[in-house]
Amino acid sequence: MKITLSPEMTIIISEGEYNFEGILEAIECSRRVFLATYNLAKNTQTSKIIKKIKNSSAKTIIISSIPEDKQKIDDKDKAEAYKRYYDSFIDDFELEHYINLRNHAKIIITDSCSYIGSANFSEGTKNSIEAGLIINSENLSRKLWENVVPYYLEHENSIYLGDYKALKKFHKNINEYNVELSGYIYELEVLMQCIDMEEEVEFPPNNFVEIYDLLYKIERSSWEDYYYILNGKVDSIDDDDDGYNHFYDSRCQAEKGNFLYNQAEEGEFDFKDLASFVRDLKRDSEYLHRMYLKIKNRVEKLEAIAERIVID
Repeated sequence: MKITLSPEMTIIISEGEYNFEGILEAIECSRRVFLATYNLAKNTQTSKIIKKIKNSSAKTIIISSIPEDKQKIDDKDKAEAYKRYYDSFIDDFELEHYINLRNHAKIIITDSCSYIGSANFSEGTKNSIEAGLIINSENLSRKLWENVVPYYLEHENSIYLGDYKALKKFHKNINEYNVELSGYIYELEVLMQCIDMEEEVEFPPNNFVEIYDLLYKIERSSWEDYYYILNGKVDSIDDDDDGYNHFYDSRCQAEKGNFLYNQAEEGEFDFKDLASFVRDLKRDSEYLHRMYLKIKNRVEKLEAIAERIVID
């Protein structure tokens, strides 16, 4: 059923079809698209709205909640259920996707028209009687965008999934770097023992080149961590580092690594310099471990954010 209110506004009451059918074509030819919904079930085989998004070059912003069935899961299974829901979108679509459990509105905004109604953007909505307002107006759609989108993006309960994806990758890298660094520390300690006992030892000079490269990656990670702190994505490591500046020391270690590499080429090692180098590497390893635990804590919070919001 269609009820025309004005040349620009039409109320649609539907059953057995998408209530927002009249706006789907506008998604593909729009420069930008905003969707807010309670339930956005990802099913690329049947979901028309997901297909339209995939076929569109539009900048797309999505606000969705966690489907109610996942909120009713026992606490011990919640985090994993939320994680699967997050990952189902993160892996396949280049979207600005936010999770906000307080959202129950259903809104679509494109360049030329908009939809405000009761229908979720999922297959199940076709089985219900739904009602919605379609606005065929560029001016009104622009006004909606200018007011609605900032409201959602600035809302305290909107969690950007891109942060989760980036932090998850960063968390994985930090762990790999520390495992690799720990291996080199062990090899260098064996080297020091051999030198101390005046035993012959073969230590490939190229190992120092690999350590040099690893320290460069660690330094970059330190700055990435600093970026997350500045932007409020993670907390700083608030403990006593005894004046330890990991940004500066990483560069110093890289310089020492280059120096030690030159020594290794000549087949001679300065025990004092080597001991100082290993001591600094251990401090880097300790810092990486603390960073790893901090990022892990933030990732887990993002995975289980819905539970926290509901309690609040």
